Amino acid sequence: MRTWPALEVTFGNPRLVDAVQAALLDYNVAAVDETSADTWRLFFNTTGDRAQAELGLRREFPKMEIAEL
Repeated sequence: MRTWPALEVTFGNPRLVDAVQAALLDYNVAAVDETSADTWRLFFNTTGDRAQAELGLRREFPKMEIAEL
């Protein structure tokens, strides 16, 4: 069974949704699961892609909760 490196991001502020959507265009996101209105799971093809996205998102959105899955 294939597994996918993923991040779970929780916005904490619904106004961030559009900005995060735009930021994700800079990363190799394979899929997005909107688990709730303010929490998404972002799936990547490689752990390197996930690490690059995590670093960039943490820089751009320091108050957003981000967890590796």
